[in-house]
Amino acid sequence: MFLAEIYFPAVATVESDSYNLSEIVFMDCPFCRHAIAATWQHFVANTNNLGLPNHQFQAQLHSAVSRGQGRNAVSVTTQWLQCQNCQEIVIQITRSEAGQNPPTETWIALPKRPNLPALSELVADPFRKDYLEAWTILEDSPRMSAVLSRRLLADLLEKYASLNQFSLAKRIDEFITDTHHPLRIRQNLHHLREMGDFGAHTQQDRTAPTPAAQTFSDPAIINVDKAEAEWTLKIIGDLFEYFIIAPEKDKDMRSLIDQKLRDASRKAIAPLTS
Repeated sequence: MFLAEIYFPAVATVESDSYNLSEIVFMDCPFCRHAIAATWQHFVANTNNLGLPNHQFQAQLHSAVSRGQGRNAVSVTTQWLQCQNCQEIVIQITRSEAGQNPPTETWIALPKRPNLPALSELVADPFRKDYLEAWTILEDSPRMSAVLSRRLLADLLEKYASLNQFSLAKRIDEFITDTHHPLRIRQNLHHLREMGDFGAHTQQDRTAPTPAAQTFSDPAIINVDKAEAEWTLKIIGDLFEYFIIAPEKDKDMRSLIDQKLRDASRKAIAPLTS
């Protein structure tokens, strides 16, 4: 369709008490990653697919596509918003097709790729590479992003929590029972484990005593939406802070204090043994 005219409504300044905060839907801006109100507005066109004038403005495009012996009705909606933090324009496309599963698909068209979250240089490869790749493909394939995130999560628990159980679910079970770990992280992992099929694995359990005792067959397809895949990545970010970043920063601060004590000719602080 040729959009002869596209209107950007002026962003009005409205007092905050005009809104019921409980009714506002929030999202992360794909440009700056700041939490913002999802104030989506429609693009409006006044021409049809041949560029001829319409009698009224349209916010949704309608067509039909061939599917086998029949035709399916298709509608496409384009929406935009302006980030209240960075002022960038974000554009979202929603496509609906009758007879498809799922019938509706929504994706961000602008920016083409969301800005990746800042990641400390203390996080090295392969964790760094896998984490940023999982963020990069999140918009296009939440399922594959979640697959990569779960592998990353399993590797983190093995390296930094010494958990080498066969399945990720068992590693999480062991982690959340250890009360030395922060409650918030344990609670999030507990919900994350219940949210998806963490028993699905592409290998067989070699620790099973007999082939009949092995419970892994064909790997299950992970059914996860974008919000769940994004939350998994945020939990991994928390684990980076807990396992890698905070301990290194604490180590550097202790080294600075030890140096000050040496410069002042004071007795060194004996490290704790347990």
